Amino acid sequence: MIVISTQSQAVKNPRRVPSSRNLQTSQQVTNFAMTLLMGLILVVAVYFAVAKFQTHIPEYEATLKEVCRTSSLPRLQYKGVESFFEYLLNPDKSFCTSWVDFSKEGETESRVRRDSHYGRYVCANASDDGVGESCLVYYFTVVDDEQFKKDMDKLTCHVHEIVDKLKKEVEESEKSPRRHPWQISEISYDRVLPGGSVKRRRSLKDIVTSLGHVGRKVRFLRADLHGQEWTLLRQVVMNHDIINVHQISIGLHIPLSVNRLTMEERRRYFEDLYQVFKGLACLGYKHVRVEAIETDSSRLVVPEMGGATLPSFYEVHWVKTAPQASGSNDHYVYY
Repeated sequence: MIVISTQSQAVKNPRRVPSSRNLQTSQQVTNFAMTLLMGLILVVAVYFAVAKFQTHIPEYEATLKEVCRTSSLPRLQYKGVESFFEYLLNPDKSFCTSWVDFSKEGETESRVRRDSHYGRYVCANASDDGVGESCLVYYFTVVDDEQFKKDMDKLTCHVHEIVDKLKKEVEESEKSPRRHPWQISEISYDRVLPGGSVKRRRSLKDIVTSLGHVGRKVRFLRADLHGQEWTLLRQVVMNHDIINVHQISIGLHIPLSVNRLTMEERRRYFEDLYQVFKGLACLGYKHVRVEAIETDSSRLVVPEMGGATLPSFYEVHWVKTAPQASGSNDHYVYY
């Protein structure tokens, strides 16, 4: 342990008057140290800003290799940063022939300003899958949203909310058995914060197991997690054998800190994110809808696309498909 004492020394050296030259040298050293420190802080800040949105997960790589090896569906091929945005911005708009639109329900000024009609569409193509089962919905969010639950009530669906910032009184209420104070994570652990509050971080596997939903079908998964959605999507791929998610509507954030990465760092960064798209595609998820969510001064610079500027936040919708018949390459939609 290092102890810094502020007590005076018993014996003091004679005071020396520093020369102007010494003062100038000292100031130069101080300025250099401050510049070096600020540069280090900037590098660390960029690292953690990017790391929040993406982490290289060896377990995911193993799962990706296996699901793509056994899949007969076309595989996505990463050919650079352009590949990421080409996939993201070009959904198959013809796939969903019918949509349930809740975008006008309970519309408020703050909702319209922040995210337009975010998370308010459900692909409603007909399917016989899941007849006789109750409609199960997972909603991952950082704040509670009563309107979404009202929307799902119209479809007679049971919504389980996994809410990061759940108020204590709501958390402990027996009237809210489907609200859970968890934060999605690659591994499960509890973190005690200053003041005594606890962050309960849970993997999707442990969430599904805790709720008794192993082997169940989740008809709709919605998420707005301000960065942790990439973790959630990887978890959907990694746990496809214990929970079958049919539709995903998720807010995808790309951190503006990627604007400060080198070209090679950008190539590797977007390639890691692209592996999430690849895993979903190998499992049969079709990208059917995207909507850019414009926010103040939140645009990406993409030098790989001629310096184009793009929004950093998108609502993206996937629907899981299944073969119509054995050996057929045609698919119908789960719902």
